[in-house]
Amino acid sequence: MEDPRGVLEDQGPNSRSARRICFTSTDDVARLTDTVRSYLGEAIRVEEDGLELGPAPEPAIADELRDRLERDPAFRSAFEGLTPGRRREYSLYFSDAKQAKTREARIEKHYRRILDGKGLRDR
Repeated sequence: MEDPRGVLEDQGPNSRSARRICFTSTDDVARLTDTVRSYLGEAIRVEEDGLELGPAPEPAIADELRDRLERDPAFRSAFEGLTPGRRREYSLYFSDAKQAKTREARIEKHYRRILDGKGLRDR
């Protein structure tokens, strides 16, 4: 969707397509009423036309995760067997740590969960 008024904000740094309009006052609601109506109409047209985003780009894999995947075939197989969303979530979580030691500790902490086919937030 286009955003000629520049009012759509990204949900977060790892969000691909979800954008929102943030209202901070009732004046914002009144001021943006026509824009919201216009954007809703465009969103409906996009849905009716069946337009879709292309596949998500693969997130960068931390060096420590890449090394572990190369050294441990069972871990590699389990990681590759996860759904794309689970792989992405783990990759982002591991890569988010600033220190290599922390990245390694996170990988070790979730090693068994990955072997069990569970996502980062699964119980």
